[in-house]
Amino acid sequence: MNKFSFKIEKIYLFILGLVAFLPVVAPVLLNLGLEWIAKKIYFIYSFFCHQFSERSLYLFDTQYAWCARDTGIWAGIFFTALAVKFFKLKPIKWYFLLLFFVPIALDGGIQTISTIRGIGISYSEYFYFSNNFLRFVTGFFLGMGVSLWISPQIINKASAKITTKKFLAIFFLGVVFYLVLVFLWQVTSHRVLPSNVLDSVPKKRSEMYFERRKDAPCSTSGIADIMQVDCFFR
Repeated sequence: MNKFSFKIEKIYLFILGLVAFLPVVAPVLLNLGLEWIAKKIYFIYSFFCHQFSERSLYLFDTQYAWCARDTGIWAGIFFTALAVKFFKLKPIKWYFLLLFFVPIALDGGIQTISTIRGIGISYSEYFYFSNNFLRFVTGFFLGMGVSLWISPQIINKASAKITTKKFLAIFFLGVVFYLVLVFLWQVTSHRVLPSNVLDSVPKKRSEMYFERRKDAPCSTSGIADIMQVDCFFR
């Protein structure tokens, strides 16, 4: 590997780690009194995530800047990129990537249909509603597929095929990571707690659909202030 390729690889992994974990760090920054930095993280990530509180994980009673599904997607991309580097994995064929979309399409797609169908009726009448464990796991699975396709093309010396054992090891790492996040949520928070050890009980959506970042800086309550641009500059 030449020096240029090595630098590209390091930059790639650094950017992935930054994108994946800045939203997780945001509540820590708030807890340390660095609100001005945290606000900018929440604002920037609001362009890429709905940031609904009931679909997010928490730390110090504050939701992440990513929702649970996006947390899973980017953790999957990052951890798989590390596995590609460590195991020197070759890229999968692009058409195999379609299989990784199936779980998230079923979970998120059916929930969307249920939500649209349920507009104007009782929440209890929704025929399907996901939970944060499923959101994270299906997101992580998709992230694995995306990374198995893209990362080996950026990280050099890819020569080994992905095996079932290696695949399951990466997925298991994702589940363990999720359990660690829920544990940290449990021990650092007092007001908002996970529904159980997996946070696997569906939570009711707010009647205010445009309410975002309910338990974070720059919260919004309606479409008129949905972006909270002023928050970025304060």
